[in-house]
Amino acid sequence: MALKNQPITVCYTAYDARTGLRKTGDAANHTIYVIKDGAAGPSTNAPAEVDAAHAPGEYSVSITAAEMNVNTVVVTGKSTTASVEIMPVKITTERGVVPTNAAGKNGGMTIVDASNRIAGIQGTKNTFDSLNDLWAAQVAALGLDAPVSSRLAASSYVAPDNSDAAAAAAGVADLLARLTATRATLLDTLAHLDADISSRLATASYVAQDNAGIASLSASMAVANAGITTANTTLTDVSSDVATAKGGI
Repeated sequence: MALKNQPITVCYTAYDARTGLRKTGDAANHTIYVIKDGAAGPSTNAPAEVDAAHAPGEYSVSITAAEMNVNTVVVTGKSTTASVEIMPVKITTERGVVPTNAAGKNGGMTIVDASNRIAGIQGTKNTFDSLNDLWAAQVAALGLDAPVSSRLAASSYVAPDNSDAAAAAAGVADLLARLTATRATLLDTLAHLDADISSRLATASYVAQDNAGIASLSASMAVANAGITTANTTLTDVSSDVATAKGGI
């Protein structure tokens, strides 16, 4: 994988077109060009032969970060040696998804140590297994103390009758408007309700008093009282006469 704007060493092959064999010992005769997004220019660094004995015809050249700061790169060139051809190498750069810093370092790829633990983790929680208790603590802190399946399913939810709730709210508002301070005081004085209402006389059992009869009776009693008074006066006179008669005898 070739990363954009990162240096890379490219290997290419040189061969003799007359014999079809790979050409060795020809590095000094090579002029390497780097084609960046279609624009060609000589390479910054000179090529070198890799290993004539074990990799005949293979040469390498270091391509700089600036030369790699494009989307496509072609490493090609020519040799001053007659009939020697250089095979071009085509590269498509990546956007640098992989960290370019040293692995295990700040900004680098994550690695594991000799104990297969993630290198660079701070503290004592440096294995995946030891992270389980952290999750348990988080779950407890969030109040997830019961399975989700034990809760009411959305399909079983019945929405409240908001129209009834609105009517009830209106009724409560009307009741509060009617509740004067005096009425509130009477409601608070619960000691006045010291017997069952059913123990009191029912309205249907109540018989209104005969006020007319009472008035007539009162008049009759007044006449009777007057008669009694007259009789008492008469008796007093009789008693006086009797006393006088006794005195004459």
